[in-house]
Amino acid sequence: MMSDEYYAMAAAKRRGLGLVKFIGNLYILNMLNDQVILHCLRDQSKNVVDPSEDALENLAQLIKTVGPRFETSDRNKAALNMIYDNIQQILDNCKISSRIRFMLMDLQDLRKSNWKSIKSEAGPKTIKEIHNEAELKRIEDSRASAEKRRQNKSGYNSGNYNSGDSRSNSTRGGSSWGNRKEPRAPTKDSRGFTSVSRSQSNRPVPEQSASTSTMSPRENSKRTDSMASNIFAALDDEDAGH
Repeated sequence: MMSDEYYAMAAAKRRGLGLVKFIGNLYILNMLNDQVILHCLRDQSKNVVDPSEDALENLAQLIKTVGPRFETSDRNKAALNMIYDNIQQILDNCKISSRIRFMLMDLQDLRKSNWKSIKSEAGPKTIKEIHNEAELKRIEDSRASAEKRRQNKSGYNSGNYNSGDSRSNSTRGGSSWGNRKEPRAPTKDSRGFTSVSRSQSNRPVPEQSASTSTMSPRENSKRTDSMASNIFAALDDEDAGH
């Protein structure tokens, strides 16, 4: 449990920060001149040996409030350079808490970024903002699900197309076997020679005797008739001898 003294110091600190912010807003409204703000800045940053953390916190609050408008003139820019030189000396030589150190470093980054705060001070969201974010999230989810369905459908159609090609190829291959033509029977020309097609010439033929393979059908018939006449002549000679 905190003591009453701690609560009194915290309240005084809040009042001091509020007063500094109030002075800065008066300057923005042109109710205070540059000399007043410059005097406050120098007073809060003059101790570079053992500065008070409350003074440094007041300095940071005042610079954040008046910095963008105060640096519009060259004279004020030169004065602000001296203030930032004191801040750098405090960071290099003084032992301060991490919270105050990071606060002063944020002041340096704020000026380098042309007084555009990277960490915007956002308050609590309104009901309208919450509804808008929920609607945007719903739209993004619906788009993602639609894209997923489209990709799945595209992959399914691609698979069916490939399988249909394989089936059609197999059907065409099977039908080619059924449509094979039977070999033609050899035909004879007018001279009695057997005509053989080019496709049949490559097939092995059964072996034939030399006499059959070298004679035509007409020569074979003549040879058969001569053999028969020779046999009958031999029989006639035997009958005459007896």
